[in-house]
Amino acid sequence: MNNRVSGLDFLRYLSLLSVIANHFFDVLHNLGYPVVRPAIVERLCELGIAYFFVSSAFLITTLFLEEHKKTGNFSLSKFLARRGLRLLPAYLFLVLLVYFVVYRVPFFYLDQQPEQYFFTTHDSIFNFLFLAPQVNEFFNPSAPYLFHTWTLGMEFQFYLFAGLLFYYFRKRYLLCWSLLLILVVAFIIIHQSPGSNLKTHGFGFLNTLGVYLVYSQVHLFATGVICAFIFKWMAPQKSTTKSMVYALSGFLVVFIDYLAYSSVILNNIWPGAVVFLLMLMVLRSQKYLSLFKYQRITKFLGNISYGAYLFHYIIMVVVIKTLSGFLNLANTGNIILALLAVFIACTIGGAISYNFIEKPFLRIKKRYTVLPE
Repeated sequence: MNNRVSGLDFLRYLSLLSVIANHFFDVLHNLGYPVVRPAIVERLCELGIAYFFVSSAFLITTLFLEEHKKTGNFSLSKFLARRGLRLLPAYLFLVLLVYFVVYRVPFFYLDQQPEQYFFTTHDSIFNFLFLAPQVNEFFNPSAPYLFHTWTLGMEFQFYLFAGLLFYYFRKRYLLCWSLLLILVVAFIIIHQSPGSNLKTHGFGFLNTLGVYLVYSQVHLFATGVICAFIFKWMAPQKSTTKSMVYALSGFLVVFIDYLAYSSVILNNIWPGAVVFLLMLMVLRSQKYLSLFKYQRITKFLGNISYGAYLFHYIIMVVVIKTLSGFLNLANTGNIILALLAVFIACTIGGAISYNFIEKPFLRIKKRYTVLPE
Protein backbone atom coordinates (compact mmCIF):
# COMPACT_ATOMS: atom_id res chain seq x y z
CA MET A 1 0.00 0.00 0.00
CA ASN A 2 1.12 3.54 -0.68
CA ASN A 3 1.45 5.03 2.78
CA ARG A 4 0.41 8.42 1.42
CA VAL A 5 -3.24 8.52 0.42
CA SER A 6 -4.13 11.91 -1.06
CA GLY A 7 -7.73 11.74 0.10
CA LEU A 8 -6.72 11.08 3.71
CA ASP A 9 -4.18 13.93 3.67
CA PHE A 10 -6.86 16.29 2.39
CA LEU A 11 -9.37 15.09 4.99
CA ARG A 12 -6.79 15.71 7.71
CA TYR A 13 -6.45 19.30 6.55
CA LEU A 14 -10.23 19.76 6.42
CA SER A 15 -10.45 18.33 9.94
CA LEU A 16 -7.84 20.84 11.05
CA LEU A 17 -9.91 23.69 9.60
CA SER A 18 -13.00 22.47 11.45
CA VAL A 19 -11.13 22.57 14.77
CA ILE A 20 -9.69 26.02 14.00
CA ALA A 21 -13.15 27.34 13.11
CA ASN A 22 -14.56 26.08 16.41
CA HIS A 23 -11.76 27.65 18.46
CA PHE A 24 -12.07 30.85 16.40
CA PHE A 25 -15.44 31.54 18.03
CA ASP A 26 -13.98 30.74 21.46
CA VAL A 27 -11.33 33.42 20.94
CA LEU A 28 -13.89 35.98 19.78
CA HIS A 29 -15.94 35.26 22.90
CA ASN A 30 -12.87 35.51 25.16
CA LEU A 31 -12.08 38.87 23.60
CA GLY A 32 -15.55 40.14 24.48
CA TYR A 33 -17.30 39.94 21.12
CA PRO A 34 -21.01 39.00 21.41
CA VAL A 35 -20.91 36.29 18.72
CA VAL A 36 -22.92 33.09 18.51
CA ARG A 37 -21.15 29.99 17.29
CA PRO A 38 -23.17 28.22 14.56
CA ALA A 39 -24.19 24.74 15.71
CA ILE A 40 -22.80 23.20 12.53
CA VAL A 41 -19.31 24.49 13.37
CA GLU A 42 -19.28 22.58 16.65
CA ARG A 43 -20.65 19.44 15.02
CA LEU A 44 -18.03 19.54 12.27
CA CYS A 45 -15.32 20.07 14.90
CA GLU A 46 -16.45 16.88 16.65
CA LEU A 47 -16.07 15.06 13.33
CA GLY A 48 -12.66 16.63 12.79
CA ILE A 49 -11.35 15.44 16.15
CA ALA A 50 -12.83 11.99 15.55
CA TYR A 51 -11.05 11.89 12.20
CA PHE A 52 -7.70 12.62 13.86
CA PHE A 53 -8.04 9.57 16.10
CA VAL A 54 -9.60 7.16 13.60
CA SER A 55 -7.15 8.00 10.80
CA SER A 56 -4.18 7.80 13.17
CA ALA A 57 -5.15 4.29 14.27
CA PHE A 58 -5.79 3.31 10.65
CA LEU A 59 -2.38 4.49 9.44
CA ILE A 60 -0.47 3.03 12.38
CA THR A 61 -2.19 -0.35 12.06
CA THR A 62 -1.57 -0.38 8.30
CA LEU A 63 2.14 0.23 8.94
CA PHE A 64 2.18 -2.55 11.55
CA LEU A 65 0.68 -5.00 9.08
CA GLU A 66 2.94 -3.92 6.21
CA GLU A 67 6.09 -4.14 8.34
CA HIS A 68 5.22 -7.62 9.54
CA LYS A 69 4.28 -8.74 6.03
CA LYS A 70 7.53 -7.54 4.43
CA THR A 71 10.00 -8.29 7.22
CA GLY A 72 8.29 -11.06 9.16
CA ASN A 73 8.92 -9.05 12.31
CA PHE A 74 7.89 -5.90 14.16
CA SER A 75 10.27 -3.57 15.98
CA LEU A 76 8.48 -1.86 18.85
CA SER A 77 11.52 0.27 19.75
CA LYS A 78 11.89 1.61 16.20
CA PHE A 79 8.18 2.34 16.01
CA LEU A 80 8.23 4.36 19.23
CA ALA A 81 11.38 6.16 18.10
CA ARG A 82 9.71 7.14 14.82
CA ARG A 83 6.61 8.42 16.58
CA GLY A 84 8.66 10.36 19.10
CA LEU A 85 10.82 12.02 16.45
CA ARG A 86 7.75 12.92 14.40
CA LEU A 87 5.64 14.43 17.17
CA LEU A 88 7.71 15.48 20.16
CA PRO A 89 10.03 18.22 18.83
CA ALA A 90 7.24 20.59 17.73
CA TYR A 91 5.09 19.67 20.72
CA LEU A 92 7.80 20.40 23.28
CA PHE A 93 8.69 23.59 21.42
CA LEU A 94 5.06 24.69 21.79
CA VAL A 95 5.02 23.93 25.52
CA LEU A 96 8.19 25.92 26.15
CA LEU A 97 7.04 28.77 23.90
CA VAL A 98 3.75 29.07 25.76
CA TYR A 99 5.33 28.79 29.19
CA PHE A 100 8.25 31.19 28.70
CA VAL A 101 6.79 33.66 26.21
CA VAL A 102 3.01 33.58 25.78
CA TYR A 103 2.16 33.46 29.48
CA ARG A 104 4.48 36.39 30.13
CA VAL A 105 3.46 38.77 27.31
CA PRO A 106 0.35 40.87 28.06
CA PHE A 107 -0.61 40.88 24.37
CA PHE A 108 -1.74 37.26 24.71
CA TYR A 109 -3.99 37.82 27.72
CA LEU A 110 -7.67 37.39 26.90
CA ASP A 111 -10.34 39.68 28.33
CA GLN A 112 -12.55 36.85 29.57
CA GLN A 113 -9.59 34.94 31.06
CA PRO A 114 -7.96 37.06 33.78
CA GLU A 115 -4.21 37.18 34.19
CA GLN A 116 -4.41 35.04 37.33
CA TYR A 117 -5.97 32.24 35.25
CA PHE A 118 -2.84 32.00 33.13
CA PHE A 119 -0.56 31.55 36.07
CA THR A 120 -2.66 28.86 37.77
CA THR A 121 -1.41 26.56 35.02
CA HIS A 122 2.29 27.05 35.76
CA ASP A 123 2.39 24.36 38.40
CA SER A 124 0.93 21.85 35.94
CA ILE A 125 3.46 22.48 33.17
CA PHE A 126 5.13 19.16 34.02
CA ASN A 127 1.99 17.35 32.87
CA PHE A 128 2.71 18.70 29.42
CA LEU A 129 6.47 18.14 29.49
CA PHE A 130 5.98 14.53 30.56
CA LEU A 131 3.61 13.85 27.68
CA ALA A 132 0.46 13.60 29.74
CA PRO A 133 -1.44 16.79 28.86
CA GLN A 134 -4.77 15.09 29.52
CA VAL A 135 -3.86 14.81 33.21
CA ASN A 136 -4.10 18.58 33.43
CA GLU A 137 -7.77 18.42 32.43
CA PHE A 138 -8.57 16.44 35.59
CA PHE A 139 -6.56 18.34 38.21
CA ASN A 140 -6.11 21.91 36.96
CA PRO A 141 -7.93 24.55 34.92
CA SER A 142 -7.64 24.02 31.18
CA ALA A 143 -4.35 25.67 30.19
CA PRO A 144 -4.76 28.54 27.71
CA TYR A 145 -2.93 27.94 24.43
CA LEU A 146 -2.18 24.34 25.47
CA PHE A 147 -5.59 22.87 26.24
CA HIS A 148 -6.01 21.36 22.76
CA THR A 149 -2.93 19.16 23.25
CA TRP A 150 -5.03 16.72 25.29
CA THR A 151 -5.46 14.96 21.94
CA LEU A 152 -1.71 14.29 21.83
CA GLY A 153 -1.89 12.68 25.26
CA MET A 154 -4.43 10.28 23.82
CA GLU A 155 -2.22 9.67 20.77
CA PHE A 156 0.87 8.91 22.88
CA GLN A 157 -1.08 6.44 25.00
CA PHE A 158 -2.49 4.76 21.90
CA TYR A 159 0.95 4.37 20.30
CA LEU A 160 2.36 2.68 23.38
CA PHE A 161 -0.65 0.44 23.98
CA ALA A 162 -1.11 -0.47 20.31
CA GLY A 163 2.59 -1.19 19.88
CA LEU A 164 2.71 -3.48 22.89
CA LEU A 165 -0.52 -5.19 21.86
CA PHE A 166 0.73 -5.87 18.33
CA TYR A 167 4.13 -7.00 19.58
CA TYR A 168 2.78 -9.56 22.06
CA PHE A 169 -0.65 -10.43 20.63
CA ARG A 170 -0.33 -9.90 16.89
CA LYS A 171 -2.63 -12.79 15.95
CA ARG A 172 -5.33 -11.50 18.30
CA TYR A 173 -4.77 -7.81 17.58
CA LEU A 174 -8.01 -7.31 15.66
CA LEU A 175 -9.98 -9.38 18.17
CA CYS A 176 -8.67 -7.30 21.10
CA TRP A 177 -9.66 -4.01 19.49
CA SER A 178 -13.03 -5.36 18.40
CA LEU A 179 -13.81 -6.43 21.96
CA LEU A 180 -12.66 -3.05 23.28
CA LEU A 181 -14.95 -1.29 20.80
CA ILE A 182 -17.95 -3.40 21.83
CA LEU A 183 -17.27 -2.91 25.54
CA VAL A 184 -16.77 0.85 25.30
CA VAL A 185 -19.83 1.38 23.10
CA ALA A 186 -21.89 -0.72 25.52
CA PHE A 187 -20.58 1.36 28.43
CA ILE A 188 -21.46 4.62 26.63
CA ILE A 189 -25.02 3.45 26.07
CA ILE A 190 -25.42 2.27 29.66
CA HIS A 191 -23.66 5.29 31.16
CA GLN A 192 -25.76 7.83 29.24
CA SER A 193 -29.08 6.05 29.74
CA PRO A 194 -31.28 7.62 32.47
CA GLY A 195 -31.08 5.74 35.77
CA SER A 196 -28.37 3.35 34.58
CA ASN A 197 -25.28 4.93 36.17
CA LEU A 198 -23.03 2.09 37.28
CA LYS A 199 -21.98 3.97 40.43
CA THR A 200 -25.49 3.82 41.82
CA HIS A 201 -25.46 0.03 41.41
CA GLY A 202 -22.19 -0.59 43.26
CA PHE A 203 -19.90 -0.72 40.21
CA GLY A 204 -17.84 2.38 40.92
CA PHE A 205 -14.56 0.93 39.64
CA LEU A 206 -16.11 -0.20 36.35
CA ASN A 207 -17.69 3.21 35.97
CA THR A 208 -14.33 4.97 36.50
CA LEU A 209 -12.60 2.59 34.07
CA GLY A 210 -15.30 3.11 31.47
CA VAL A 211 -15.14 6.90 31.74
CA TYR A 212 -11.36 6.77 31.33
CA LEU A 213 -11.60 4.54 28.24
CA VAL A 214 -14.17 6.85 26.66
CA TYR A 215 -12.08 9.92 27.48
CA SER A 216 -9.06 8.11 26.00
CA GLN A 217 -11.01 7.75 22.74
CA VAL A 218 -10.54 3.97 22.73
CA HIS A 219 -13.70 3.51 20.64
CA LEU A 220 -12.33 5.84 17.95
CA PHE A 221 -8.91 4.21 17.89
CA ALA A 222 -10.59 0.79 17.71
CA THR A 223 -12.66 2.03 14.77
CA GLY A 224 -9.47 3.02 12.94
CA VAL A 225 -7.86 -0.36 13.62
CA ILE A 226 -10.89 -2.21 12.26
CA CYS A 227 -10.94 0.11 9.23
CA ALA A 228 -7.32 -0.87 8.47
CA PHE A 229 -8.17 -4.56 8.48
CA ILE A 230 -11.23 -4.01 6.29
CA PHE A 231 -9.15 -2.04 3.82
CA LYS A 232 -6.54 -4.79 3.80
CA TRP A 233 -9.26 -7.27 2.84
CA MET A 234 -10.85 -5.15 0.15
CA ALA A 235 -7.64 -3.70 -1.34
CA PRO A 236 -7.19 -6.54 -3.87
CA GLN A 237 -10.85 -6.24 -4.87
CA LYS A 238 -11.69 -4.20 -7.94
CA SER A 239 -13.64 -1.02 -7.26
CA THR A 240 -16.84 -0.59 -9.25
CA THR A 241 -19.08 2.35 -9.89
CA LYS A 242 -21.93 0.52 -8.14
CA SER A 243 -19.87 -0.03 -4.97
CA MET A 244 -18.90 3.65 -5.05
CA VAL A 245 -22.54 4.72 -5.26
CA TYR A 246 -23.46 2.45 -2.34
CA ALA A 247 -20.56 3.78 -0.25
CA LEU A 248 -21.36 7.41 -1.04
CA SER A 249 -25.08 6.93 -0.34
CA GLY A 250 -24.40 5.26 3.00
CA PHE A 251 -22.02 8.00 4.05
CA LEU A 252 -24.39 10.83 3.07
CA VAL A 253 -27.28 9.26 5.00
CA VAL A 254 -25.21 8.91 8.17
CA PHE A 255 -23.53 12.32 7.75
CA ILE A 256 -26.80 14.23 7.25
CA ASP A 257 -28.39 12.35 10.13
CA TYR A 258 -25.42 13.25 12.33
CA LEU A 259 -25.70 16.96 11.51
CA ALA A 260 -29.47 17.05 11.93
CA TYR A 261 -29.91 14.86 14.99
CA SER A 262 -28.35 15.26 18.41
CA SER A 263 -28.53 12.55 21.07
CA VAL A 264 -26.76 12.45 24.41
CA ILE A 265 -26.28 8.71 24.08
CA LEU A 266 -25.06 8.73 20.47
CA ASN A 267 -22.90 11.87 20.61
CA ASN A 268 -19.83 9.79 21.57
CA ILE A 269 -20.56 7.06 19.02
CA TRP A 270 -21.89 8.80 15.92
CA PRO A 271 -18.73 10.77 14.91
CA GLY A 272 -16.68 7.57 14.74
CA ALA A 273 -19.31 5.91 12.53
CA VAL A 274 -19.39 8.89 10.16
CA VAL A 275 -15.60 9.02 9.89
CA PHE A 276 -15.42 5.23 9.44
CA LEU A 277 -17.75 5.35 6.43
CA LEU A 278 -16.01 8.42 5.03
CA MET A 279 -12.59 6.81 5.20
CA LEU A 280 -13.76 3.57 3.61
CA MET A 281 -15.39 5.55 0.82
CA VAL A 282 -12.20 7.54 0.16
CA LEU A 283 -9.97 4.46 0.34
CA ARG A 284 -12.28 2.46 -1.88
CA SER A 285 -12.44 5.21 -4.49
CA GLN A 286 -8.78 6.18 -4.79
CA LYS A 287 -8.72 5.55 -8.54
CA TYR A 288 -11.80 7.67 -9.07
CA LEU A 289 -10.84 10.71 -7.05
CA SER A 290 -9.40 13.58 -9.04
CA LEU A 291 -7.42 14.49 -5.92
CA PHE A 292 -4.62 12.35 -7.27
CA LYS A 293 -3.94 15.01 -9.88
CA TYR A 294 -3.04 17.28 -7.01
CA GLN A 295 -1.01 14.84 -4.94
CA ARG A 296 1.76 17.34 -4.23
CA ILE A 297 -0.76 19.81 -2.81
CA THR A 298 -2.54 17.23 -0.66
CA LYS A 299 0.80 15.88 0.58
CA PHE A 300 1.82 19.42 1.54
CA LEU A 301 -1.48 19.98 3.38
CA GLY A 302 -1.09 16.67 5.18
CA ASN A 303 2.49 17.46 6.20
CA ILE A 304 1.72 20.91 7.62
CA SER A 305 -1.47 19.92 9.44
CA TYR A 306 0.29 18.78 12.62
CA GLY A 307 2.25 22.01 13.12
CA ALA A 308 -0.77 24.11 12.19
CA TYR A 309 -2.82 22.24 14.80
CA LEU A 310 -0.20 22.75 17.51
CA PHE A 311 0.30 26.47 16.99
CA HIS A 312 -3.14 27.49 15.70
CA TYR A 313 -4.36 29.03 18.94
CA ILE A 314 -1.38 31.37 19.23
CA ILE A 315 -1.60 32.30 15.55
CA MET A 316 -5.34 32.84 15.81
CA VAL A 317 -5.07 35.27 18.73
CA VAL A 318 -2.38 37.26 16.90
CA VAL A 319 -4.49 37.49 13.72
CA ILE A 320 -7.75 38.35 15.49
CA LYS A 321 -6.22 40.96 17.78
CA THR A 322 -4.43 42.54 14.82
CA LEU A 323 -7.55 42.62 12.63
CA SER A 324 -9.70 43.95 15.47
CA GLY A 325 -7.84 47.24 15.09
CA PHE A 326 -9.15 47.57 11.53
CA LEU A 327 -12.40 45.59 11.41
CA ASN A 328 -15.53 45.42 13.51
CA LEU A 329 -15.53 41.71 14.32
CA ALA A 330 -19.12 41.84 15.52
CA ASN A 331 -20.11 42.12 11.85
CA THR A 332 -20.87 38.83 10.09
CA GLY A 333 -19.00 39.72 6.90
CA ASN A 334 -15.90 40.75 8.85
CA ILE A 335 -16.07 37.57 10.91
CA ILE A 336 -15.91 35.51 7.71
CA LEU A 337 -12.95 37.56 6.45
CA ALA A 338 -11.17 37.14 9.78
CA LEU A 339 -11.78 33.38 9.72
CA LEU A 340 -10.33 33.10 6.22
CA ALA A 341 -7.31 35.12 7.34
CA VAL A 342 -6.88 32.74 10.29
CA PHE A 343 -7.05 29.70 7.96
CA ILE A 344 -4.33 31.18 5.74
CA ALA A 345 -2.13 32.23 8.67
CA CYS A 346 -2.40 28.81 10.32
CA THR A 347 -1.50 27.10 7.04
CA ILE A 348 1.58 29.30 6.74
CA GLY A 349 2.42 28.68 10.40
CA GLY A 350 2.12 24.93 9.84
CA ALA A 351 4.49 25.16 6.87
CA ILE A 352 7.04 27.06 8.98
CA SER A 353 6.75 24.50 11.78
CA TYR A 354 7.15 21.59 9.36
CA ASN A 355 10.19 22.99 7.55
CA PHE A 356 12.11 24.50 10.46
CA ILE A 357 11.09 22.46 13.53
CA GLU A 358 9.83 19.10 12.37
CA LYS A 359 11.84 18.39 9.22
CA PRO A 360 15.32 18.23 10.83
CA PHE A 361 14.06 15.49 13.13
CA LEU A 362 12.34 13.69 10.25
CA ARG A 363 15.80 13.18 8.74
CA ILE A 364 16.85 11.43 11.95
CA LYS A 365 13.59 9.48 11.88
CA LYS A 366 14.65 7.83 8.62
CA ARG A 367 17.28 5.87 10.54
CA TYR A 368 14.49 3.98 12.27
CA THR A 369 12.31 3.53 9.19
CA VAL A 370 11.62 -0.04 8.17
CA LEU A 371 9.31 0.59 5.20
CA PRO A 372 9.88 3.12 2.41
CA GLU A 373 7.67 6.21 2.82
